[in-house]
Amino acid sequence: MIYSYPDISVYDQLQQLQAEFNEVKNENKILKISGRLLLERAPQLITMRPYANTLQETLDYIIQKQENEIHRLHDELQREIYRCFERINDLELLWKGQVQQFLKSSDKL
Repeated sequence: MIYSYPDISVYDQLQQLQAEFNEVKNENKILKISGRLLLERAPQLITMRPYANTLQETLDYIIQKQENEIHRLHDELQREIYRCFERINDLELLWKGQVQQFLKSSDKL
C-alpha cells in the first residue's frame, strides 16, 4: 500500500514501504511453506481411507440396490403387460365369438 503524507519525508515513506514489503514477503514465505507442507502430506492424505470414501461406497451400494430393484420391477411390469395383452386378446376372441353367435341367432329369426 502506498501512503502519501505531505508532512512525511521521502526517506520515511521509503522505510514504511520497505517495512510493508518485508511484511508481505514474510507472509508469502509462510504461505509457500504451508503450501509445501500440504503438498508433502498430500500422498499420505490420498492413501488414507477418509470418511468420504466410506460414504461414497455406501451411496454406491444403495444406488446399486435401487437399480436392481428398478430392473426387477421393470421385468415384473413387462410380464404383467404381457398377461394383460393376453387377457385382452382372449376377451376380443370371446367378444367376436359372441357377436358371431348373435348374428347367427338373428339370421335364424
